[in-house]
Amino acid sequence: MRVFKLGKWAYKRNYKFIQSLCERYIRIVYSMSIKMETRIGEGVKFGYGGIGVVIHPKAIIGKNVTIAQNVTIGMKNVNQKREPGINYLPVIGDNVYIGAGAVVLGGINIGNNVTIGANSVVISDIEENTVVAGIPARVIKQNV
Repeated sequence: MRVFKLGKWAYKRNYKFIQSLCERYIRIVYSMSIKMETRIGEGVKFGYGGIGVVIHPKAIIGKNVTIAQNVTIGMKNVNQKREPGINYLPVIGDNVYIGAGAVVLGGINIGNNVTIGANSVVISDIEENTVVAGIPARVIKQNV
């Protein structure tokens, strides 16, 4: 996360060389694809150093989120015609756990205090305090 914070600092000040250097370092050392324009809250942790994690640059991730290895957070259909004012990317709340190999796709909202099981495919909104798992992800437990 220190390299990401340095890259984010460079991004905000338009120091493109430092930003690019940080992105490449993260890609090579951690096998992780994350751009500096991604909005990530404080306290986010990546399991196993974030190996194999891919996060779309315009996705929004809340505070204290734990993202396990090989997680993808992005768009459902990259070839889809996009209309202005519509969100096509996930918004992830605070205190969320995303299990290994999970895929979170589309313009969905993941509430606070949600647990997403390993290898789940999330393509619809998830309410707060919920546990989901499966393909597609289904509610396992609510009000946790």
